[in-house]
Amino acid sequence: ALPASEVVIGVPISINNMSHDVLDYEWLINGEPINVLMGKDFTNSFTTPGRYTVTLKNKSLSCANEVHTLIHVKADGTCFKQPSKIFNQWVFKGRGLNFNVDPPVLTTSMADNSEEMSAISDNAGNLLFYYDGFRVYDKAGNAMENGGDLFGNPSTTQGSAIIKSLENDSIYYLFVLAAQGAKEGLTYSVINMYANGGLGKVINKNLPLKSPLTEKMVVVPDPKGQFYWVVVHGWNNDAFYAFKFDITGVHTTPVVSNVGTIHKDYTRFDQNGSIGIMRVNNQANKIGLVSYDFPRIELFDFDVSLGKLSSPLLIKLTTGGEAYGLAFSPDGNKLYTTDRVTLDQYDLTDYSEQAIIQSKKVIAEGLFLNVAPAPDDRLYILGTRGISVVQTPDAKGAACIFDFNSYNFLPSFLGLVGIYVPINNHLNIHGNKTICVNQNYSYTPLPIRSGSTYNWKVKNNNTVHQQSNNTTIDLSINQPDTYWLVLTESTSCGFVLQDSIAITSKAAVSPIVDLKDTILCPPIIPSNAFTKWNLFFEVSNEYESIWQNKITSSKIDVTDTGWYQVKIKNVC
Repeated sequence: ALPASEVVIGVPISINNMSHDVLDYEWLINGEPINVLMGKDFTNSFTTPGRYTVTLKNKSLSCANEVHTLIHVKADGTCFKQPSKIFNQWVFKGRGLNFNVDPPVLTTSMADNSEEMSAISDNAGNLLFYYDGFRVYDKAGNAMENGGDLFGNPSTTQGSAIIKSLENDSIYYLFVLAAQGAKEGLTYSVINMYANGGLGKVINKNLPLKSPLTEKMVVVPDPKGQFYWVVVHGWNNDAFYAFKFDITGVHTTPVVSNVGTIHKDYTRFDQNGSIGIMRVNNQANKIGLVSYDFPRIELFDFDVSLGKLSSPLLIKLTTGGEAYGLAFSPDGNKLYTTDRVTLDQYDLTDYSEQAIIQSKKVIAEGLFLNVAPAPDDRLYILGTRGISVVQTPDAKGAACIFDFNSYNFLPSFLGLVGIYVPINNHLNIHGNKTICVNQNYSYTPLPIRSGSTYNWKVKNNNTVHQQSNNTTIDLSINQPDTYWLVLTESTSCGFVLQDSIAITSKAAVSPIVDLKDTILCPPIIPSNAFTKWNLFFEVSNEYESIWQNKITSSKIDVTDTGWYQVKIKNVC
């Protein structure tokens, strides 16, 4: 079979069957037979982006064999948003992976973690900062200002996660999890990336959320891009705690789901029952976890609108290993686990305990420590001799294509990346959130997709005041109040996306300002020193002030006696 490595969604692809003599063939996609005539060439158009294995199989019993072709189907930017690059730089102990190229390349780092850690990049995939359980590092590999003494641990299974503020592009939130049920539990710190010339500074740290906890943490994105859930699990109980993160920041009161098994020490009594990975699927509707002591898989339904877990499904593991790693395939239909003995695959399409157990396929044998999903839709598996790769995780069994030690080095750690958050298609409204009555404002969707149709509605108390089917809307409101601007997008591929923002309209109010005569006494200082005072007044954000020297500020520095004049006007 002739490989065709990369195609665009919807474009037909052909693979020639160049075999001779044997006529009894069949074609398979991701390990499943398709309706193509035996012995004929393969032709297909893929409708969903992702990585696929196309297999040509010889069905003759006398010489049965098969050959695989890897195909990467890329989005065209019309129906599907191009993948976010904010998780394109992985960092782990002394090393890293750069996903801005395909295949990704090894890099170096200053990290000294022994288990999973976190890193974040800008929208172009350029590394911003990372955290290894000891300290926060800037993009140059230097310790970030005030980035030490966080309540983390380099040996926490899933020790940290980074989320960018939904309100301020310069602010990031770093969630940190202590090890093995320690009293510090889950805390968060706030980082300002405008500080220190773009190298960043931790401006608030070790803000407490919950304790004691296991070493499991996962971040679940809202498919519309409006909020996240930071989900952790209690220690010595059956409670999941889901903390909402939205445009206002962190909600410190969690949504609690008491479901599944009690997470505790069952046999070893050394807090190892807290160890093991927890992840969410790309569809944000399933959460899965494994536990190191009393090895088991637990699967749950997740309601992303409420932050609630339900419908537990317990699968006991009998391989004799210590369950540690877990990852979903991109389509959510396969589950991969590591237990220091094998890398295993489970099929979730027949969703019952017995069916999932019977579907188990051993993908590879060896001391595999962890498995993690990546921005390129592959899975990366950490072993004792390097990092191996599952090329097409959606594929069944051997068709997933396991490449042993694609990155060959001697790791001395268990962790790869921290928490990779799958960024789904979403829609954002771009525009002011405070406006003036009777003035026109334009609002635009981001991104604008070719072939999509848009519907705008301006609502107040369930009353629609204005609507439009244009790509942008010119908004004008004649009464001061709070309104909701709702945008619905119908894509050419059948997706329906929605976003909404609250808009406050304000009326023009004449300012009243009284600058009283002011006497400023100089401090006792040497006679040759330069002296200045502050002349200021209180003014709210809806007013604009201009002094006679054209300084626009609520205060000016004064060095001489004299008359000072300020003009105040309402910004509306």
